[in-house]
Amino acid sequence: ISKNYWSSFALKIGLDQKINLLEEDHQSSNHDYNLREQIRRVWNEFGFLELSPNNKTYTITDRGRLLFDSDSIIRDRALYWLLDRHISAWLPTFNFQKQHISKIDFFSQISKTPDLVALTQRVLNSYADHDWHDITSVLPNELFQSSTIVDLGGGIGALLRELSKHCFNQRLICIDRPEVIHLASYHPRIEFLSADLFSGFLPSADFYFLSRVLHDWPDEKIKIILNRIPSKYLCIIEREVDLNINQHALLSLHMFLLHGAKERTRQEWNNLFSATSWSVQSYTPFSGHIITLLKKDNYIEHKLPLSINACRKNSVRKVVLPIAGLGLRMRPQSVILPKVFLPIVQSNSLTWQCRPVVDLLLEQIFTKGTDIEQVLFVIAPEQLDLFQSYFSSYPHKNIDYILQQSPKGFGHAILQAESYIDNEPFVVMLSDHLYQSNNNQSCLQQLLNAYRQNISNQSIMGLTGIMTCTLEEVSETGLLQSNINMKDKQFFEITDMIEKPSIEIALNHFQSRIFNNRFLCQAGIDILPSTIFYQLRQYEQKLKEENTISELGLREAMNNLRQNGQLHGCLLDGQRYDIGNPKEYYRTFHAFAFEKKNQLLQQNSSISKAWPLVQHIDKLRKLFSLSKKPVYSASAPGRLDVMGGFADYSGSHVLQYPISQRTHAFVQVSDINTVHMISIQTDRIDVDSINENKLIIWEREIPMNILLDHSHTLRKRLETWYKQQQHNTLFSSDEPINWPNYILGILSQLIDKIDKTSIPIGFNVIIISDVPCNKGVASSAALEVAVARAASTCLNLDHIISNTELALLCQYVENHIVGSSCGFMDQMTCVHARANHLYSLLCQHIPNPPFHNVTLPINIQLFGIDSGVKRSTASSAYRRIRTATFMGKKLMNLPDNIHHLCQISLSKFNNQYRMLLPEKMFGSDFISSSHLDPLTPIDSNEIYPLRAATAHPIEENFRVQLFEQLLNINHHLSIDYLSNLGELMFQSDAGYTSCDLNSEETQLLVSLIRQSKSSMNVLFGAKITGGGGGGTVAVLAHNSSQAIEAIQNIISQYETITGRRTRIFSGTSSGLVAYPSITIEM
Repeated sequence: ISKNYWSSFALKIGLDQKINLLEEDHQSSNHDYNLREQIRRVWNEFGFLELSPNNKTYTITDRGRLLFDSDSIIRDRALYWLLDRHISAWLPTFNFQKQHISKIDFFSQISKTPDLVALTQRVLNSYADHDWHDITSVLPNELFQSSTIVDLGGGIGALLRELSKHCFNQRLICIDRPEVIHLASYHPRIEFLSADLFSGFLPSADFYFLSRVLHDWPDEKIKIILNRIPSKYLCIIEREVDLNINQHALLSLHMFLLHGAKERTRQEWNNLFSATSWSVQSYTPFSGHIITLLKKDNYIEHKLPLSINACRKNSVRKVVLPIAGLGLRMRPQSVILPKVFLPIVQSNSLTWQCRPVVDLLLEQIFTKGTDIEQVLFVIAPEQLDLFQSYFSSYPHKNIDYILQQSPKGFGHAILQAESYIDNEPFVVMLSDHLYQSNNNQSCLQQLLNAYRQNISNQSIMGLTGIMTCTLEEVSETGLLQSNINMKDKQFFEITDMIEKPSIEIALNHFQSRIFNNRFLCQAGIDILPSTIFYQLRQYEQKLKEENTISELGLREAMNNLRQNGQLHGCLLDGQRYDIGNPKEYYRTFHAFAFEKKNQLLQQNSSISKAWPLVQHIDKLRKLFSLSKKPVYSASAPGRLDVMGGFADYSGSHVLQYPISQRTHAFVQVSDINTVHMISIQTDRIDVDSINENKLIIWEREIPMNILLDHSHTLRKRLETWYKQQQHNTLFSSDEPINWPNYILGILSQLIDKIDKTSIPIGFNVIIISDVPCNKGVASSAALEVAVARAASTCLNLDHIISNTELALLCQYVENHIVGSSCGFMDQMTCVHARANHLYSLLCQHIPNPPFHNVTLPINIQLFGIDSGVKRSTASSAYRRIRTATFMGKKLMNLPDNIHHLCQISLSKFNNQYRMLLPEKMFGSDFISSSHLDPLTPIDSNEIYPLRAATAHPIEENFRVQLFEQLLNINHHLSIDYLSNLGELMFQSDAGYTSCDLNSEETQLLVSLIRQSKSSMNVLFGAKITGGGGGGTVAVLAHNSSQAIEAIQNIISQYETITGRRTRIFSGTSSGLVAYPSITIEM
């Protein structure tokens, strides 16, 4: 060993700098000194060092400087060839390890050491830069006729960088291991993708390169690689062994020892090519290599055979799912993995699952009740391996596929399915959408049921699934217009349709006549007749005749069906989620990951939680059992007022957070001429722990004729009746005398909308709620909304009252029958809010106030802390501030086109109006006849804080908009942004104080949170909620266990200081729209 390998070891030790070759070291032991001298002699013999004339010192020669320069590629090459793994493989004493070594993946071993990966790529790339210079002069013509060129195992792109100088119109893709691609420098023409030679996805292309890759692997591995190439042409660049010369490259000898790999003769290469169905087209020598052009013998150009069962022409039993789109908005991810295979994480109470989108789509398609028997995927050639691999063991066998050779549009993809459909009606679903239903039928089931119930001539009629969208979404979807007399929302005439219109066209021609501030849009699920193929071919011919370069769209062909009276619409009760762009995919991922458990509860929320409580309590069970009629149930959440608060009645933007606590309403028609009401308040709706909870039970029975007598207002009639009953009825000290007004007001408003002959004799109403009363979390709005939906379903009005109309009806009841001068913020939130989102509402433009839901960044959580102090929007402080606000607006003498204070910008208010307003004003100094608010009379003896009350909503409107803009910056906000959000909440709370709407207790809580923020940085902001005067404080916190601990510490301090009992609100649930009303048969 020492004789044969000493020179190599001496060179390696010097390069590794384990021995200092230049400095004299007189302190070293004799052994170290002698070793250094021996190594110096070797380096001297190589010509790297030179001994001085006095034979005492060594200096570096010009040749040796290449090894001492850390930036020298010569040094890199020497270090690389002398790696331990290379040298050890050559040593005779390591023969016993050869069998073990040959089983090791050399490249996987390298990948574990980033410095070694970088060294390897520097060395290999240095050879490539030299070898590939001017290679384009000898490459085959097929290369330049290709549209996409892939270099598999292309390192950091040396070959493609050379090609990019001459291939100006081709798409260039370099593929290698992830640790290698990480090192590649940016090139404007080259896409770098991470992939593996032996498994996973490879993109389809016209032309593939394997340059100096195959010689690193044994025959069995090479066959795997060659069989995976998804291309018509393949160019192999390798050395050929000439048995007469018998020369081998050093690296190849290393790979032979390590992997059993080798360079091969031409015959050996040809044997491998023919074994994998590649035919040699040409050989071209270049720079010591042979460039071999191969062509695939059986390249797929036609659709694959399909397993088509016997057709039953009169039923919908087939689904077509096109998945061959380019996915441009999701690149580069969609190049590696088609959108339909993107992961979705879901949880139930027990487990977490990670499933591809396609799995969720098929789950909905094959669910019981759809009667779908077959699914056809329209796929791209490059998706074939992935598709076959995934579905080889899929439980449903009736899944077929067909190739769309090039992406020529949605309609072109559908045309590929014509022979498969075989004159049957069929379903088309967008593969980049997922759906969540609001009831116990999937969105697909809803569409299929509507089709089967309404369409008899199935050969010519189509039915398109429809949902609603906001103005912001119209340019990304297809819009439709319906007949104004939409009597049946599951089957109605489509009068017009357009694909992705401008906002101007949408507003002028497609605003819904039925749904406030919404547009009818295509949901992405359609049932089409087989005549659609004729329409598609006609449209395709038209494009050719017009010499128009355009994709073949499906919607244009569907519009032809509409014009022939052959397309109707079905409104689907649910939400759709797009995975076609990064922002929407994040929203989809978030919705499915965090809401599946809620979804399961939503579909049966009243039955799963509150109904068992009804059955458990004798009084409730007996009340419903007497009538024997169906019970109608609905529920709505409370809310945390995060920003906006009492500025709502001034037209402000607001941001509200729906909490997990809910109010459940049960309504039943009775044969007794009364409205029998029972309200149960509990800390937790859970029948299993009912004995542990203190139930607060209120009960009233009021004659039905009070609702029907119109001699006075309902509020006046109820006040008279309460006065009469006070002498005969004993009320508990905490029971508001007028709490039935909420329920009776709702019933009265709904009864006015039905035929007089249909008015029930009486009602039984049970309320079960864990939304605490008088705590500033919208308990009254939750009650109103839940009762309104349950009662409207009971009276068969739910199909003619939109959700927004329902919210505004509830506000009317609270204003005019209960006597509370609130805005409509709470009712709208209880109806439209979504779990894990902030509900953003602009409190203007009645009857169609614009709103949307804002996704919370993942590192935020919200808490509510009950201060233990009750509050109410009917309180004198709240009324005083509302009155002062409208007084200030009147004194500002705003132009006629300014209907709300919040239409004034903050800068304009500060410059033109603020100092003109008196800081305070006696009611007697204001002309009461000019007061603008019908809900709050002016008290001549009251002092009104005019300036603060007028300024606050304008300032708050600015803060709310800034708050939402900060939320939308990123799905994971930095500490600085979180602190800015918190500061806006602190400013909002200060606004309450300036209006005298705070309390000592809520101010103490906010102060403790501010102190905690400065010390721990996990609690960022807080403010009093709603109308103020006590109640709950909303807290913005980091999504961490430390934040929960900080909240607990603050509560301990607060309870010690005040002696009050607190309660934390956490968790979230969606509004009424996500919780369909439920009918319970008795």
